[in-house]
Amino acid sequence: MAFVDRATVQQVLDACRTTRWKAIVVLCRYAGLRCPSEVFALRWSDIELDAGRMRVRSPKSENFGKGIREVPLFPEVRSVLEELFLEPDGGEFVITSKDRSSAKNLRTVFEKILRKAGVDPWPRLMQNLRSSRETELAREYPLQTVTAWLGNTPRVALENYLQVRDEDFSNAAKTTRIPTQQASAGSAHSLATAHATNEQTPCFAG
Repeated sequence: MAFVDRATVQQVLDACRTTRWKAIVVLCRYAGLRCPSEVFALRWSDIELDAGRMRVRSPKSENFGKGIREVPLFPEVRSVLEELFLEPDGGEFVITSKDRSSAKNLRTVFEKILRKAGVDPWPRLMQNLRSSRETELAREYPLQTVTAWLGNTPRVALENYLQVRDEDFSNAAKTTRIPTQQASAGSAHSLATAHATNEQTPCFAG
């Protein structure tokens, strides 16, 4: 697993030659869509700008009666979709033309974009974009909400998607740090008080 941070994603977006490729990256990283199945299934009729959400069709979940879910139009997603909508090469699907027909070569094209951006490929290119977004969202929203948006379950998220980052350790250390001398003095005082109280208090068996 690898967390793809926002700075790296921006480098990749700057290296994309087409708005549609920007949309593919953004839909994976900031909407958490599976690629290519959910990304290529997205239609313009699924986008509800006024409601601030979109319908995502998931062939993977269709057999379990959860073939469609709703995902928020996060600001990063809304921005690129509005840009893409203004382009003349429209159609039923959000991803059209050669970008849609090149699903088999998706990894090859993406690796070329990464080389242009000067970014080393990370493991599981598309899956870790989705994993990074789920990890990010899990910090801000209840897990049951996040998994409903991304179309998996809390168990699957915990086992396969959510990541523990180095900055989690450093942030925790910053927020829980207590001066050593103060902590030692407080602990010694508490223990001494408890010991004295126990000596003065009768013990009752039973």
